[in-house]
Amino acid sequence: MVPSLRRGLYERAASRLAMASPQNAFILDVGAGPGHLLVAIARELPHATLHGVDISPHMTDEARRLIESAGLKDRIAIQQAGAIALPFEAAAFDCVVSMMSYHLWDDRPGGLAEIRRILKPGGSLHLYVGRWEAYPGRLPELDYFNHRSREALEAALRSAGFEAVNVQYPRRLGTYLFASATR
Repeated sequence: MVPSLRRGLYERAASRLAMASPQNAFILDVGAGPGHLLVAIARELPHATLHGVDISPHMTDEARRLIESAGLKDRIAIQQAGAIALPFEAAAFDCVVSMMSYHLWDDRPGGLAEIRRILKPGGSLHLYVGRWEAYPGRLPELDYFNHRSREALEAALRSAGFEAVNVQYPRRLGTYLFASATR
């Protein structure tokens, strides 16, 4: 079961993605974890083709179980892969989403470059990143979440070649930054 707070986050993220994507979009979730966001997106965009990757075999197994129990195994593909070596052709996706995995990537610039590679021209990235400022002194291991600032995250996206970069603090998601950008 997904706690209601996280379920609400996944539902809001899926709704935001649905507003920014064509109904028949090809969408990739990088760092898909146990698949909750993919299931929420499938409900919002019933004609979309969905893929998810996670570096953890345990997480991909969990995602497969959730996807199957939701009756969506014919609509969502999940596989083990990391952000810096995505097993997809160039310009394959309309949209890439990543929720709370960016801080775990060993090579963040390489991951952003790889995401840009697999996005179609004009495709969009939707990135949810933990806000360092939300955890002052409580969780020192979170210091590296977003290079400590909104400006640094914007700079990282621009350095990877993304355009129309927009980083914001969603009102309801005070512990997160939401970044969107286009290829």
